[in-house]
Amino acid sequence: MAKCGDKKVGLIRLDSGFFQQDILQYLEEKKLNYIVAAKFNQPIQRFIHNQKGWIAIDDGIEICEQQYKASSWDAERPMVIIRQKIKERPQATGRTLRLFADDEIHRNYRYSAYITNLEFSCAEVWRLYRGRGDAENRIKELKYDFGFDSFNLKDFYATEAALTFVMIAYNLMSIFRMFVLQEKTQKTLTTLRYRVFAIGASFEDLSEIIVQNIRRITGFDRVMVYRFDTDGCGHVIAEDKRENLNSFYGLRYPATDVPEPARRLYKLNYIRMIPHVDYQWVHLPNHPVSDEPFDLSFCNLRSVSPMHVEYLKNMGVKASMSISLLKDNELWGLVACHHYQPKYIPYEIRAACEFLGKVMSLHLVAKAEQEDLIYQMNLKDRLSKLFENLSQIVDVADGLEENLTSLQCLVDSGGVALCFPVTILLSQTPDFPSPKASLHKLRTPR
Repeated sequence: MAKCGDKKVGLIRLDSGFFQQDILQYLEEKKLNYIVAAKFNQPIQRFIHNQKGWIAIDDGIEICEQQYKASSWDAERPMVIIRQKIKERPQATGRTLRLFADDEIHRNYRYSAYITNLEFSCAEVWRLYRGRGDAENRIKELKYDFGFDSFNLKDFYATEAALTFVMIAYNLMSIFRMFVLQEKTQKTLTTLRYRVFAIGASFEDLSEIIVQNIRRITGFDRVMVYRFDTDGCGHVIAEDKRENLNSFYGLRYPATDVPEPARRLYKLNYIRMIPHVDYQWVHLPNHPVSDEPFDLSFCNLRSVSPMHVEYLKNMGVKASMSISLLKDNELWGLVACHHYQPKYIPYEIRAACEFLGKVMSLHLVAKAEQEDLIYQMNLKDRLSKLFENLSQIVDVADGLEENLTSLQCLVDSGGVALCFPVTILLSQTPDFPSPKASLHKLRTPR
């Protein structure tokens, strides 16, 4: 406590190893609020066994409060006792009353008991103490996942900067857990790394993870991952939607659907939202000194293009949101969200989606590059095997005829047609009425 200096301590939570008269007395002399877990010695077990005034606060949970005085204590202190029915709550923590193991009632429960000086309800005291275990897990996470114990703890500016960066990273991960995963169990960074961020799944699986999670936390009717090709055209590579909606998966759109001014804004803003397509825009006067229009590129309230609003209306969309996916500061794709009724997404959810877009940008792009590399390696392997087979055959036509399947796999085609002066070799190609005539037609310039 001396190391805390003049800092104010709001609550001390201690396990049963600190269940001692001198420690309790010290905390009371310092006027510190405390909750201390009781040690389940024989007097405590007998005291709990004699309790009658149990109050049910939830399914399988009962609680009571009594004044308890140990033989070595000078005065009574409040004790909060909780018991949880094992049949209804098999994962419940707590201790059994070993002194009364044969008792039909007690062997069906797990018990917890706490001494406290807080003037709170029994349920609130129990809730506050249970947070102690979570706090210990967060400390362990900072230690093992963020390397907290490897820092120089002396007065060193680099250490302060590193600790600040670690806490920023930890807070970002906490936001991700809270608003994106929305799970009751707090996953550690190690678990998240393997479950959510590991680039082990296929490129399509990662895209599916994005649309499913964003639709789950936002409630949009349809969420798509929209990837831009080198010529600017769009391609829907993943989709999660309401069951009664027609699918857009696999559809391709011309580059004009997202004109260059819109692409520039998508690069500047990770997230843009239209809560209602029938909104009324308001004219903003020019700057009073320069008489130039204000630059609203970074403003979330900036009105969108009337052509884009008309585009959404033609599809029957009433609200939309887009999350940019960037690669090397260029627009790689979009997460497009559509809703068929007006819909407003609150700030904290938008912040979580923006964070998710930034993280997934890195992993989608990394995964795409990884799959491109694997494809190139497989291509070289196929080409080497084809050359090896052809090098052992004198007649090229015979060699290619024996390796039509390999040649077909080399270019990922559905069929191959090899044309020689005399022979035409076909493999899973359309039925030609006259192969030579068709070949002549293909060669004839238009």
